[in-house]
Amino acid sequence: MPHSCWVVSFLLAATAAAQATDFHVAADGDDSRDGRSPAQAWRTIGRVNQAFASDAIQAGDRVLFRRGDLFRGSLQLLQNNDEDVEFAAYGAGPRPRWSGARPLGPWVALGSDRWAALCPQPPHLLYVDGTLQQLAREPDVGSFYTDASTVASLSDAALAAVPGSLVGAALVLRNYDWSFVRTPVLSQNGTTLGFAGLVEAPGAGRNYHVEGLPTLLDAPGEWWHDAGQGVLVLQLAAGQQPDGLAIEAVVDASALFGVWNRRSVRVRDLELLHYGGRAIDLRGALCIGNEVRDCWLHDLAAGISVQGPAAVVAANTITDVMFEAIEGRDFGAGSLLVGNAIERVAMRFGGAPSSAAGEFLVDAIDVDCLPGAIVRRNVIDEAGYNGIRVDGNGALVEQNIVRDTMRVLSDGGAIYSFGAGSFGNTIRHNIIERVHGNRDGSRFFGAVGIYLDNDTSFCVVEHNVVVDASTSGLVVNAAAHDHRLTGNLAYGMGHGLQLSDWLPAHVFGNRIEHNSLYTLSPESRPMVLESTTGWYAMGTYEGNRYYNPYDRYAVRASQYTNSPQYTLAGWRQQNPGNDLLSRQHFLRLLAHPVRQVTGAENLGNGDFTTDIAGWTAWAGSGSAVATWSQPLGFVGGALRLDVVGAGNPYGLVYRPGFAVGDGQWYRLRFRARAAAAVDVQLQLQRHAGDYAVLQDLRWVPVDQRSTRFELTFRAGVTEPQARLNFLLRTAGTVWLDEVSLVPVTVDEDPARTRSPVFVNASDQPRSFPLVGPHRDLDGRPVTSPLVVPPWSGAVLVRQLP
Repeated sequence: MPHSCWVVSFLLAATAAAQATDFHVAADGDDSRDGRSPAQAWRTIGRVNQAFASDAIQAGDRVLFRRGDLFRGSLQLLQNNDEDVEFAAYGAGPRPRWSGARPLGPWVALGSDRWAALCPQPPHLLYVDGTLQQLAREPDVGSFYTDASTVASLSDAALAAVPGSLVGAALVLRNYDWSFVRTPVLSQNGTTLGFAGLVEAPGAGRNYHVEGLPTLLDAPGEWWHDAGQGVLVLQLAAGQQPDGLAIEAVVDASALFGVWNRRSVRVRDLELLHYGGRAIDLRGALCIGNEVRDCWLHDLAAGISVQGPAAVVAANTITDVMFEAIEGRDFGAGSLLVGNAIERVAMRFGGAPSSAAGEFLVDAIDVDCLPGAIVRRNVIDEAGYNGIRVDGNGALVEQNIVRDTMRVLSDGGAIYSFGAGSFGNTIRHNIIERVHGNRDGSRFFGAVGIYLDNDTSFCVVEHNVVVDASTSGLVVNAAAHDHRLTGNLAYGMGHGLQLSDWLPAHVFGNRIEHNSLYTLSPESRPMVLESTTGWYAMGTYEGNRYYNPYDRYAVRASQYTNSPQYTLAGWRQQNPGNDLLSRQHFLRLLAHPVRQVTGAENLGNGDFTTDIAGWTAWAGSGSAVATWSQPLGFVGGALRLDVVGAGNPYGLVYRPGFAVGDGQWYRLRFRARAAAAVDVQLQLQRHAGDYAVLQDLRWVPVDQRSTRFELTFRAGVTEPQARLNFLLRTAGTVWLDEVSLVPVTVDEDPARTRSPVFVNASDQPRSFPLVGPHRDLDGRPVTSPLVVPPWSGAVLVRQLP
């Protein structure tokens, strides 16, 4: 009986396959035909929609579009039987091209280089000769910045120069460091705009612009749509004519749209461009087994969105999209997101279609996973925010290459995960290079290689390579727990590994083992632990390599009001039983050796020969007093700073009244001695207005020996009224002398030159020829060529002749 049932099932399946039909569509076809052969091809996507609506297309059928042809429109899968169908190509040549845009014309001159054409449908986007144009906006380039803002209003003096009322415009505002919101302006009172309430007040200094009104149409390439008249108005450059330009309005949101019960829909070998929403949208609670392969999607609002188990998104090329390139929801067992090449995602701040509204988080790949999902071998180049966001549980994220992310927003990562629902994921053998972070309009700057954010747990992060992440290579954030980070190489970041505990629920139970954390600036630390209390309990540590060729500090343990720093030996004393097999770097370098002094002394009276004129003490809690003295070990006189008080006092001595220039290198020299060992923080601060800290320069350990210190730094801002701070966050006494600050030129990045990184993002071992003698980070000689295993990296030390 079972054998008979198997035979019957096989015969039924074979019969269904035999009855499957191929339908053809060609640019020179005819919608009155039956579409069942190339000679009887249909002409339009609209005819395919009719065939689905009439049930002419059944499960198992294919709809084939002729290669080299252009088709305009949107395919809507709205019927209950729209499943187990395939959309693909036939013939020879380039992929068939689908477009959601319509050519505009004829054009009528309105004067002042403005032109109008009929456009009955409100466009999402506008392209001229394939280049995206800008919806009419103010300012034309860049941003305004809020003077102040609440959840429902902002004020900015710059708005006084914007003509007319802005009521009805779209406000595009950086509401958080990691997102922007697009919402209508509801009211205006002078330089104050009212809008729909946000969850939190963005505050001052946030960047924003307004767009979408005819009064803002004043720059070449800007456009505006009059919905009431069905007319699009375009501003061209002086003397430019629209004739001969390919001007296309994007009126369709999706190329392929399905709802709720799509199963086994397959999309292959198509080129999709100029759509104002998700080009392929196959979402819904009952979706299973949908597949998108070998397609090229470009110049879109968003790329591919799929949902459900057994989904496959593979070998697609996706370029120049405003939001997510790939979105996956409920990715479960059998779901694969593999081999996709993604370039230039969300690279314009607030780049949103005119129809868009709400808050936008713009990841290149954004997947919400269930056990068994795989995200593998995708290549991402240039993204405005996160490269790969993986939430959910039980996913495998491996062998992806993520480069140049976080170009527009901040507080995210090349690979990022968030929330209590994100647990048990494995992130391994990924290659990450250059995580930037954008400070413009941001209050908190964060750009991380691999970022396990709030409440995540039980993830394995192993054998990844992170090169040049601006903030940190690896981060375990508030209330995250029981992660295992092992065998990772982090090179050239702000900090190597950071564990940050700032919520009442602590970071705990993490295992940090056999990681190589190589920082390349004197201010950077291989490991940073941040908490108000209990930072020592964040996890266990063993077999790590804490490398900084400029400094003997391995770990900074910040408790916000007090930031002790430790050498590896000191860290072991603080954490008995931890890091017994870990090591520090044998190399010691002078950061940015000076080539030439290029200007005059900035400070004055840094020798304190007779007095401390021009220098002032300031106290936080407790008190701070600066006096002139003549201690042993100093020539002439010295400045004495005494910081006393209860609790966690801090105090500083500063010299105000000099200018620094953005990008200019400076050399700071001074001699110091302490009554008892203490850490001194060096800062640049604005000595006017908000007195903001411009730059944290470095921490230096000062003890009972009279020691001369020298550091070089590049100013990150232009400030005509700066000051130099020597800051103590604990009680203590420090003597300062021979203080000098001069502009210089330097040899940049000597550590990178002396300690190059070698990365192999391939399946086979890779050989790198070496010029001259090298050693590994444990000091052992390395012979040429260096062989780096697949999907890994290595750092060597180049010996000088």
